[in-house]
Amino acid sequence: MAALVIVALAEPIWNAQDSRISGEGPLLIIMDDGWTTGPDWEERQTTARNLLAQARENERPVALALTTLGGKVELATQRVEQVEARLKAATPQPLPVDLTGLAKRLDENTIAFTGIAWLSNGLDQKGAEQLLASLEKMAPQQLQYFTSQLQNLHVISKVTNTPEALSVALERADGQPAASG
Repeated sequence: MAALVIVALAEPIWNAQDSRISGEGPLLIIMDDGWTTGPDWEERQTTARNLLAQARENERPVALALTTLGGKVELATQRVEQVEARLKAATPQPLPVDLTGLAKRLDENTIAFTGIAWLSNGLDQKGAEQLLASLEKMAPQQLQYFTSQLQNLHVISKVTNTPEALSVALERADGQPAASG
């Protein structure tokens, strides 16, 4: 419940694929790059490149925070060209995201980000509430939350290993029933 209140107070724009990050001042792009981001990586990269093009238009410094780095992420702002190079080199990692570590790092941050865009994997995961609270404390002028379409992502929910067979149950990450077959 607390996370919902925090998000509502931040007045985020949900699924903001066509929205613009307006304003001046430093922009923070938080990009989930964990194991779940492979299926929509190109879409995620395109969204980030669009955000960087907008930052270039407004001559804004940018910081890129990849969530698998968590508490090790570097939050220094850079020129758009430098962030574009980092973005181009980024790939989905076979790791979980570290939202708790990232939240702690943001709490230690001294840069007053006026705009924040979070390219989320869309999953409810450990540390999400803490990260949202950290973002609220930063009081950005604009907070946008981008999420992917997870209709094809499945998770293993139950494993049964007997002498006769190994069986697993699959669930779609978006909560819809998995196709049977």
